[in-house]
Amino acid sequence: MDNSSTISRRAALAGAAGITAHAALGGARARAQAQRSMTLGIIGNTVEYYSIFVAQALGYFEAEGLRMDVVLTGGSANSAQMAAVNAVHVGSSSWLDGIRAIDRGAPLVVVANGLAKATTMMLGARGIRSVSELRGKRVIVGGAKDITMVWWEALARQNGLHGRNDVEVVFAGATPQRFAALAAGAVQAAAVATPLAFRGIGEGFVNLGVLGPLLPQVPYMTWHANKAWADANQATLAAFLKANNRAIDFMYASANRQRCGEILAQRSSVSVDDALKTHDLVVEIKGFELKSAFTDEAVRGILQLLVDWGDVPRADGPLARYVDRKFLAAAG
Repeated sequence: MDNSSTISRRAALAGAAGITAHAALGGARARAQAQRSMTLGIIGNTVEYYSIFVAQALGYFEAEGLRMDVVLTGGSANSAQMAAVNAVHVGSSSWLDGIRAIDRGAPLVVVANGLAKATTMMLGARGIRSVSELRGKRVIVGGAKDITMVWWEALARQNGLHGRNDVEVVFAGATPQRFAALAAGAVQAAAVATPLAFRGIGEGFVNLGVLGPLLPQVPYMTWHANKAWADANQATLAAFLKANNRAIDFMYASANRQRCGEILAQRSSVSVDDALKTHDLVVEIKGFELKSAFTDEAVRGILQLLVDWGDVPRADGPLARYVDRKFLAAAG
């Protein structure tokens, strides 16, 4: 082969390499441009967001082309307020807070169920053996119109007590504060979310009852979105829901128990043993609905509670004011 042929061949190879590199760079740029961004508001690193932790750890959001920024809101009402002003695109509140906010004019729409049945427990002080022994004592829940108050009243009725008259009820908005009050001896019972509740049991506090299943017709947590953002970003919202639903499926597969427990332990800063106990309880009571589904009857149940409290005027109005299932439908 003469020198000119060698030079031509080298030039051709260099040109081909350049085309390949350019194509790869172009593909990377296209993927970056195609990637969607979303800001998610969660109250804290608790079991309510178990499916989110699993989806993050397993790369499900990235697989849907979604870059997720997670913001801790510190409270259910805060989540609704932040989504209403578009400080987060999608937020998590109790169904009560979410529906209440929408009824008061917040530009939100409920798009999916969250943790529908809570694993929260009523923990009793050391030496308390039953709910009936709380008569005349102090019980701490989240608030006067909080879902934890609804659960406590149901548990009290089940055990022959009036939830407001037979005990002194005090309030603190989040599990860590309620558990701290119990540990300090300031109250004799506290509504405590898992996995922290399992740590409390290990320290000698008493499980007086798992609260969520007491009212199976009343769902617990919901995902709501800023309405204008949701309508303008339907594909992004569907990608979020698809990844979250994939995580729920993963969690319910028995072969994935250990992996899921490790993820929850890392995010919740608890032992793997306590996280696995929480996982088993979530699976046992079917805490998350498959496909994040919710029924009209569940929404009506929430509305009726709010009517009973005087927070909303009616429970029989059009549900389209509060919920929109098209995003779940788009997620398959």
